[in-house]
Amino acid sequence: MIPSNHFPETLNNIFADDEVPFEDREPYRPGTSITDESFLIIPNISKADFEKLKISLPLNELENACLPVYQAYRSYYTILGYTILALKGVDIQTSITYIMKNYPTKEIQKYPAGTMYEDSEIDIEQPVCESYSVGNNNAIPYVVHKYGVVGTDCFPNTAVPGSTTECSQPDGKYEKYLVGYKQGIFQGDANVMKEALIKFGPVYVYGGHEIFIGWDENNWITIGINEVTHGYQLSNEPFYTSLEFRGFVYASYLGDDTAVIPPADCSGKTEAECPCSSVDEDQRQFCKTCTAKDKPSDECKCPAVKEGDYTKAQCEADKAATEKGASGSVRMTLGMIAAAVVLPVLALFF
Repeated sequence: MIPSNHFPETLNNIFADDEVPFEDREPYRPGTSITDESFLIIPNISKADFEKLKISLPLNELENACLPVYQAYRSYYTILGYTILALKGVDIQTSITYIMKNYPTKEIQKYPAGTMYEDSEIDIEQPVCESYSVGNNNAIPYVVHKYGVVGTDCFPNTAVPGSTTECSQPDGKYEKYLVGYKQGIFQGDANVMKEALIKFGPVYVYGGHEIFIGWDENNWITIGINEVTHGYQLSNEPFYTSLEFRGFVYASYLGDDTAVIPPADCSGKTEAECPCSSVDEDQRQFCKTCTAKDKPSDECKCPAVKEGDYTKAQCEADKAATEKGASGSVRMTLGMIAAAVVLPVLALFF
């Protein structure tokens, strides 16, 4: 299940990508550098303790029986889980069934006027446990960007939940990670790989289908399958400095988590660009509190506390029921550039 290039290579010079130069980002762990003798996403962890991590554990029999989960175990399940561990310090088992439930139903491709390509509309088959895989891989980064990732303690990987508005398990923790993150491609030499590791976390490398999580004096540190337990273990690859790597990471769309001081006038800006709390009596519709379903608009946000007879729980349920009908867009990856992460471009999902 390797994410494919969404558009033909010949379109790379037609569309502009969002690029994140490595030099614009600071290491997510302060004080680390590509000149360090060694680096690991979890400092000083032993091989035995690494295999005890939740994300390192093998799938059980019921999880393996859900075919998309089985297929994702060596790709998205892993890169997402270890990215959350590296960036957020939280160890979870990735709920692939949560991602499956939040799949879009339609993909629309639009091309600039004057090109030889025609706009197209594709229905996306909704994945179920009997599906061979999760289907449209281009949709997975979209789901992560919009809905984030949750753990299997909330939504087990044994069946697709009927709803994702609350945990299907009574003791589960409903917390979303990586909301707003995009999947970005990069290409470069050993130093570029090191910089990707210290600034974005684990790297999924195309070709060998491996996940790199660090380096030492002589080797790249990777994640491998333990042939006895069938879970993940620390592994390594020889440190070839002459190789060029091509892979992907998950990058925060707005950069790091540093708060941005917004301008006095937020008109026309998104909430990410200018938070609702920044301006008194903000008139943007998505800054207004919902008092009923789609009132005062379908963009209003749910009340933190009860608003008249309208509760936060009812509001979230109403939005979840209609959210798949609302359009969302993320950019699909079109190309790559050395020393920069290229973020997704130009696909509409419904």
